[in-house]
Amino acid sequence: MMEKSAYSLRNITNDKIINFIDKKFKPQDDQLWELRLEAESKYIPIIQRDVENFLISLIRISAPRKILELGTAIGYSSMVMAKVLREIHMENEILTQGKKVSEGEGFKIQTIERHPQMLELADENIEKLGYEEEIEILCGDCLEIMKKLNGLSESGNNESGYDFIFIDAGKSHYLKFWQEAVKIVKKGGIIVCDNVFMRGMTVDSSYDIHRKHKTSIRNMREFLDYIIELENVHTSILSIGDGVSLSYIM
Repeated sequence: MMEKSAYSLRNITNDKIINFIDKKFKPQDDQLWELRLEAESKYIPIIQRDVENFLISLIRISAPRKILELGTAIGYSSMVMAKVLREIHMENEILTQGKKVSEGEGFKIQTIERHPQMLELADENIEKLGYEEEIEILCGDCLEIMKKLNGLSESGNNESGYDFIFIDAGKSHYLKFWQEAVKIVKKGGIIVCDNVFMRGMTVDSSYDIHRKHKTSIRNMREFLDYIIELENVHTSILSIGDGVSLSYIM
């Protein structure tokens, strides 16, 4: 049986497997690649490389028109999704009244961030890479904003909900986030949650060396138990990156 020391604290998978997968990673473009390298060098939390590849495949398969992201950070993952959607719309040559829709039109990504420093960085990056027309940053608390979005949806002012919701914010609050998210996602929509294994601590609490994360571990375990048991929702828990849950809303 392999000892825990053979596993990286950053990943829940054997380092040899992670290194192999990372070497196969193909950046979407030079600008996003440079932003990823900068974030990794400064230990800024962004989606791991295998999670990025997974998201790209999932977005291509589902082709959502309206996405909500919880946890903008520096804007990296929202731009990754926006680039994929641009490509889809260009490839399919979406037509409106016989005219080709301009690049990026026809989809919208809204992303929520409450930290001013991250908001500033995200806004700068999104503008620099030219995604300001497709990505809207919502400033504030995720739960409060989602409740407002739910109110807009019920009043008919929110274009009937989201096709795809990506949750990558405070890990202790995933259950509350999910319970609000499911109110504003469409039937046939998808909810993806990142980092559900919390560097392995969700699976084995002994990874919490200093025993500082008891509440977060308990909350995450309760969250995963909850979404697995829900009716009219199919959830898979995947050992990608630091653990990903994928829920299809039936």
